[in-house]
Amino acid sequence: MSDLYGFRRGEETIHITHLPHYKKPVLLIGNGYCSQKIASFDSEECAKGFCEMLAKWLQIESEVRNE
Repeated sequence: MSDLYGFRRGEETIHITHLPHYKKPVLLIGNGYCSQKIASFDSEECAKGFCEMLAKWLQIESEVRNE
């Protein structure tokens, strides 16, 4: 798994990453022990835009940035 962006608060996590067998980035939510895929993005650019907007809304910086 290759994280593109990630947010963490306590045990709760939000990750935008690549998963095996998926060509496009996916959105995962989790609790530190397991994660669940809840969405797919059309492109890397869409994933980046989502992360930037989420960070702005939450008034935080993303935890992981592999640009």
